[in-house]
Amino acid sequence: MTKTDQSSPETTLDVASPDAHHELRATPTPEDAVIAGSFSEQAPGPTDEADDADDADRGRDSAPEPIIAKPVLTGGFPESSPETSPDASPDPAREEFADASENAPIPAVTRASAEASAERKTKVKNAPRVALAFLPKSGRYLKNKWLEQKAFYVLTQVATFFLLSAYFLRAPAPASFLSAVYVASVFGYYAFCLLVIQTVLFPFTFFRYSKALVPAVVTLWFLFLTTDLFVFYFYKHHVNSLLLKVLVTDFAGVGVPLKITIAGAGAVALLFGFLTVFQHKTSEKRENRGGAPSFLAIILIPIALFGLNSIIHVWAYNHLAESVTVYDYYPPLYHPVRKSIKTPYDRLAGSVETRAGETPDLSRHVLKYPGSEPVFGENESTKKNILLIVLESFQAGNVNEETMPNLSRFAKEATSFEKHVSSGSATITGLFGLFYGVHAGMYDIAKNNPESYKSVFSKSLRDNGYELGIYTATELRRYHLKTMLFDEAELENIHNVGTDDELADALVGDIKNRDGGLFFDFLFLISSHYPYRHPKEHEIMKDLPEYDLRGFVSNRNDEWRKYKNAFFNSLHHVDALVGEVFDALKEKGLYDDAWIIVTGDHGEEFNEDGSGDIGHGSNFGKRQTGVPLLIKRPGQTTGEVVNLVTLHQDIVPTLMEEVLNTLTPTEDYANGTNLYKLTGDRGTVVYSYFDSAYVFDGVVIEKAAGKKYRWDTKEKLPGSLTPGEKRKIMALFDEELLFLRDER
Repeated sequence: MTKTDQSSPETTLDVASPDAHHELRATPTPEDAVIAGSFSEQAPGPTDEADDADDADRGRDSAPEPIIAKPVLTGGFPESSPETSPDASPDPAREEFADASENAPIPAVTRASAEASAERKTKVKNAPRVALAFLPKSGRYLKNKWLEQKAFYVLTQVATFFLLSAYFLRAPAPASFLSAVYVASVFGYYAFCLLVIQTVLFPFTFFRYSKALVPAVVTLWFLFLTTDLFVFYFYKHHVNSLLLKVLVTDFAGVGVPLKITIAGAGAVALLFGFLTVFQHKTSEKRENRGGAPSFLAIILIPIALFGLNSIIHVWAYNHLAESVTVYDYYPPLYHPVRKSIKTPYDRLAGSVETRAGETPDLSRHVLKYPGSEPVFGENESTKKNILLIVLESFQAGNVNEETMPNLSRFAKEATSFEKHVSSGSATITGLFGLFYGVHAGMYDIAKNNPESYKSVFSKSLRDNGYELGIYTATELRRYHLKTMLFDEAELENIHNVGTDDELADALVGDIKNRDGGLFFDFLFLISSHYPYRHPKEHEIMKDLPEYDLRGFVSNRNDEWRKYKNAFFNSLHHVDALVGEVFDALKEKGLYDDAWIIVTGDHGEEFNEDGSGDIGHGSNFGKRQTGVPLLIKRPGQTTGEVVNLVTLHQDIVPTLMEEVLNTLTPTEDYANGTNLYKLTGDRGTVVYSYFDSAYVFDGVVIEKAAGKKYRWDTKEKLPGSLTPGEKRKIMALFDEELLFLRDER
């Protein structure tokens, strides 16, 4: 077979001719040809030009010859090449297949699939090495991203430090080296909190538009500190949302003028703009990046200071070191670590309260309680024995013949105060108002200085010759109640263990063994607290819940009636114990001539209105803050009913005036009023665990949440405040500040 003309669309070669071997060997290698399955022409290269020169020397035609690529066979024919079989005879089938396949390229999908498969295998094979190489790189990247914010973080810390320092200018000077270290560690507390917040916001700094969230949060933080500092210097009280609402909107009264509000808004906008620009500019500077020391310093220093702050405070709080704990009231949003019962902190704090540290000079302290020491009159005839009985979770309206027969009979010869409001919807705040006669907002200061701010009432009882007997299973040391309320009691007269039955038996035994002298006995029965313990003989209600660890959480809507049945049974039980105490007094001849007071620390709710509220401490409605109050004066035999609003804070001034014959004005030691000198309804302040509310005219206005509802039904009311409501809120606010003013 001979070569065809170059212009022919097909070019073939006789593989059997003598020149065939030479022509095939001159064919370019497969790397220089297109291996995709089609034969295409290639431009002459250096090798081709050399061959042309040789041909010219031999007298051949110098016209370029076609370049024929070696076919790649994909069919079932065995491969054969002239190099291996130069004498092989032509195979017609093979030539036909080669001719047919010249213009039939392999599909691109097949080629792409093969390449993708090879790439996947390579990635899988190299994945462990890639991961190990990526981890340190990603760690360095995150560290550098974090350190890009270093200047902004330092600015936030420094500004916070100076603002907090202004709070401590009003505090007593450190009385010891430990108290000075503690004050310094307080800044570490905030540094740690800011570190946590920065960590939470850190991912937002990766993106352009969310990066501004960080300066926005810092702006709000500085706005809060500045506002709270203003309120603290003016009122010696920290800010709450309701107070801000009243101050900002009441332009005509004690509030903030409109022009000052506008100026403040402009200052906030400028602050936000400055922080945004500062963050942007400093994050681009290379010097804000650093090595491991810078990174570790930013992380570890706040953590170390927070740990130091916690250790000092745990020790000081449980050893009554007032030179340390006196500072807890000054900084805002400050909740240092305190020891809890049966925690690892017990080893650090010790098992009993001991007095340690120096007493601070409280002449510069924000609290002035009492305003003056009580002075007592010469009339000894008013001094009578006092029995105060407090029932846990004692919901108003449950003194009846079926549930509490003994107290029902007692009510017929005592005065029943039908609109009585506790000082709190929790035990601590309820007992505090009961024994101090002041609003429970002062508890936070008093618990940090229990030696310096003991109950004036308890001290007055001791000064007037009373022997104090305490009968309660409630843990007193945990909340410093023992020191604050009963430090005047002899240790042998404090019964702080056992069941309600055992405590009632102890009181009955002491009553029977008394042979004279004045006594003040406090009996606190807790069986009516969840899970409403009661013996079988007191199951006046049979449809009861099956108790489990979930309690109210899982059954608040379906089982509340059963829980209230159990509550009724527990009331029946404690009523029987109260009856035993009454019988002991009567047997000893002490019943008729004694002051006998029965009330509750707070109420209890059982979803009666369908709101889902169960228990106490969750709102300030009647079921959680309204409690019975029954008082029998010496010689009283006929029952009376008072329908005016009365408070826990009224009991101390009543006993101080009616029994101890104090000549000191009530406002020097209490927020309450003598129950027998009431002239009309008034408002009050009620506290729970963390929140508080103003209650007046049958309306509750919560401070933090701003909720507004009726006290008796919890019906929601519009949240806007009328001018009259604002005036009453500010009057109650002044009551809260009665012992925080410098003017006295």
